[in-house]
Amino acid sequence: FEVANHILGWVQELDEQLARELRHIIAETERTKSCHPYVVRAESGLGKSILLGKTVAELIHIRHRESEESIWPRFEKIIFSQLKDSSNRINLESAICEGLDLANRCQDFDSETFECENDDPHIVIIDSLDEHPNRAEWWGVSKKLHEKGWHVLWACRDPDWNHHKLGYAES
Repeated sequence: FEVANHILGWVQELDEQLARELRHIIAETERTKSCHPYVVRAESGLGKSILLGKTVAELIHIRHRESEESIWPRFEKIIFSQLKDSSNRINLESAICEGLDLANRCQDFDSETFECENDDPHIVIIDSLDEHPNRAEWWGVSKKLHEKGWHVLWACRDPDWNHHKLGYAES
């Protein structure tokens, strides 16, 4: 717990704020039928990866407890990609697929890993957008995943987000 107080200045209940944002994104996506990726941004070394790890743990926990109430939304499929583990420096989609755990690793989003058997929400969590040279592809990749039924949660260092003008990628 003491460590948590030093991460991202541990804004009180930061994880719960993220949980509420994810619920909001699910509702907005259902209402508008449009793509709503979410990006966790902060300076280097402030705990983005730790926050994403806690998020994955919370999502897995609630996924397997059908009767339990939680602030966290329930996702049918939860996958995590670590971009720094990818050697693919050309294509962001392939890098995401290569950054998955061995059981889910694949070539592209047309693989079985990214098939959605039902309309329940699915999420892919990607750490970290700034790790890939073709980071500007993030919006197109998010839209492609959205079309396949996935919500997307990215992490990105603030200086890279601003320097590469990634907030303008969707326009």
